[in-house]
Amino acid sequence: MNNLTFEPCDKDVFRLVDLAYETGDKGGLYPTVMNAANESAVMSYLAGKIRFLDIERTVFETVNKMDPVISGADLTIETIEQTDKEARIYADEIIDRKIKA
Repeated sequence: MNNLTFEPCDKDVFRLVDLAYETGDKGGLYPTVMNAANESAVMSYLAGKIRFLDIERTVFETVNKMDPVISGADLTIETIEQTDKEARIYADEIIDRKIKA
């Protein structure tokens, strides 16, 4: 552990880093959607349902699909919980379509 080195993140390889910054900058429910989609995709990956790179695709598609719905929504605990639930459902639908394809 004495030889740790840190280098800049290669954002061409790790594209979700930029998406995380974008959703954070947009604020509101955007981080909720990204987090929910990521958690759903990672769980599916760990269960062997999808490949590692499918995590990124699932998160991007979920955030893009939900963009119009969340862009002007009120930020309350109820809307956060509902948005989290909807994002997980949508991400799971993407994963299910991928599995069936």
